[in-house]
Amino acid sequence: MAAKDSSASCPSSSPSARATEVGEAPGVGAFGPVVPRAARKGTAVEPASAADIPALVLLMEAFYLESAQALDRPWATKGFSTLLADPALGGAWLLRRDGQAAGYTVLTVGFSMAYGGMTGCIDDLFVCPEHRRHGLGTAALNAALAECRRRGLLALQVEVGRDNRSAIRLYQPCGLRLRADGRLVLRVDLSAAATDA
Repeated sequence: MAAKDSSASCPSSSPSARATEVGEAPGVGAFGPVVPRAARKGTAVEPASAADIPALVLLMEAFYLESAQALDRPWATKGFSTLLADPALGGAWLLRRDGQAAGYTVLTVGFSMAYGGMTGCIDDLFVCPEHRRHGLGTAALNAALAECRRRGLLALQVEVGRDNRSAIRLYQPCGLRLRADGRLVLRVDLSAAATDA
């Protein structure tokens, strides 16, 4: 989803004790110099819990509105509930800037025949327009990469629209490549990175 402007507002809420300051997270930069600029103070990535589902649904709705799509809130609530109840499916993170909910990311996990093992997919990565260009996307990507490594996943991928230049700039340092069908897919071979460590 790749709109340039949005009138959607993002929820604000107070920070929780499980926030991890960017740059202090375990595994940040574990796959090389992903962070293009210094982490910004007041920026945090938090593993989401069931208590965060209402904020996650509001953020997902803002994400959908950027592409002029309606979000079925009960469907989204059920999806987040299922994901967060079973860590084997993946995980979600709430992104914060100066204590406000500023975005979210979702990592899903599954078996890939192409890799002969478990891989990850960044299913969603969204930062509210007013919080963009403050390192949150990079922080979310680093959190997903660290989680993939912690789980021993063999690869990570994400689909990106050709016109989503901000996402392309975010993912390119990690190996984003253009596919023949026009989709852009990030694939980081984590098995090679793990053997080099």
